[in-house]
Amino acid sequence: MTGIPIDIPLPLPGPEGVLKGLLVITFIVHILFVGLMVGGAYWSVIFKALGKGDPFYERLARETLSTVTVNKSLAVVLGVAPLLLIGLVYTRYWYTANMMTVGAFLSIIWLVIVAFLALYVFKYSWDTLADRPMVHLSFGALACAIFAFVPLIFLANINLMLLPYRWGTTRGFIQAVLLPNVLARYLHFMVAVFAMIGFFAAIYFWYQGRRSDDAFYLRAQRLGLTWALAATLLQGVFGTLNFITLPEGAYSISLLIHLGAALALVAAVCIALIRALQKNSGAAIVASVVLLGVVAVLMSTVRHVVRENLLREPHLVAEQRTREYQASLASFLQTYTPEGVVALGGEELFKRYCTSCHARDRQLVGPSVDYMAEKYASRQQDMVEFVLNPMKVNPELPRMPKPPIGKDEADKIVEYILSGST
Repeated sequence: MTGIPIDIPLPLPGPEGVLKGLLVITFIVHILFVGLMVGGAYWSVIFKALGKGDPFYERLARETLSTVTVNKSLAVVLGVAPLLLIGLVYTRYWYTANMMTVGAFLSIIWLVIVAFLALYVFKYSWDTLADRPMVHLSFGALACAIFAFVPLIFLANINLMLLPYRWGTTRGFIQAVLLPNVLARYLHFMVAVFAMIGFFAAIYFWYQGRRSDDAFYLRAQRLGLTWALAATLLQGVFGTLNFITLPEGAYSISLLIHLGAALALVAAVCIALIRALQKNSGAAIVASVVLLGVVAVLMSTVRHVVRENLLREPHLVAEQRTREYQASLASFLQTYTPEGVVALGGEELFKRYCTSCHARDRQLVGPSVDYMAEKYASRQQDMVEFVLNPMKVNPELPRMPKPPIGKDEADKIVEYILSGST
């Protein structure tokens, strides 16, 4: 793991645990709307294609699409926080992975722009291109194709940042995609997308149709429940595949506990979905959605535990390398003088750092030099310590700011002041 960068000697803007907790929470909210955006786009295209033979599917596609553009905006806005937090907390891993796949990662910008434009054309040309269905459908299909590819870029980068021992042998995006767990996690995500849009459709059309006798709403609601149940059951396959392909070092007792709790709740979700299908009960739909929210929290926590497990050893390596670098740098700076640079004497240092606040025989911002020379006449080291670590002594004067100098320079300044040469 010699390629792990050393730590950046800057403090985090808050407690690390709080920032990691915010990362998990903001990611859950972001990924919810990403799932609704991607799943909604797929529903719109699939049911638009089926709508030629059934007006129900035509209407379902159009009403679903009306929610996609709203969810798209929320997905983008709510994605800012987790993106900033992951770059803040996992700086050296996240940015290293991005640099290794920089072409693919930067392509996300224009890919998303094209996808959103295609989605808007698909939405607002619904009537004008009604007589050219294949042309109209092609815009939605383009957006869906891009929405299928962009998550793969993100997942490849997130996976790569967790595997520093593979950085030396990974060259570019294609090799990053082929690393362990990427494709399995991608399939796990895409199936989850269809589960999310199913849950959303069930509760959305139940809410829209609760005061209507229109049979459309009941059929759309039941279709959403069916998709949600089918996709949730499929996660038994793809979730297992995702779990068994996790890289070495990802597993822990904590991971198994969180995963076990999530699986128990998934079973409860399936039971609630079956009851909702049998009884057409709004309460059962709401219960399944609430349970799904708890599952989402647990699964995001599982991903965080995996991330922490995989980065535990790299963290230790980086901390050791950082300590070695800082010790080496400190040793070097003690004896280093840049070539061609003459070390400044006490007088030059005094003029550079002290004359704006101190005069020889009168008080400026701080006390006079004569006063300091008399006060510290027999306490040179005390004055050096004060210069290096200033404290407020005289209540009538402001506290002296800490000068950007080291001990050798402080010694020279103090010696110059006490010599009376000023």
